[in-house]
Amino acid sequence: MDASTRITEALTLKTDIDEDSHEAFVELAFETILGWTPTPEEMNACLNSITNWQQENESNSNPDTQSPRASLIHVLLNHNDFATIR
Repeated sequence: MDASTRITEALTLKTDIDEDSHEAFVELAFETILGWTPTPEEMNACLNSITNWQQENESNSNPDTQSPRASLIHVLLNHNDFATIR
């Protein structure tokens, strides 16, 4: 299990977020990982991405094992506001 899946499970267990309440999950993910509430544009982009990932999994005979929410967490962890020191 990778970090994004573990974070997704922790956020889901930590709160009373319904599986269908993607908006609440996106807001919690932003606040937890990035430290701010998503703008309306960010929220729309995230919700569209989650919907697209769900549709791809439903139509694919070999669906991605990572949930759409875990995919969102993966994207947020790779956000360009994180500094990388090498």
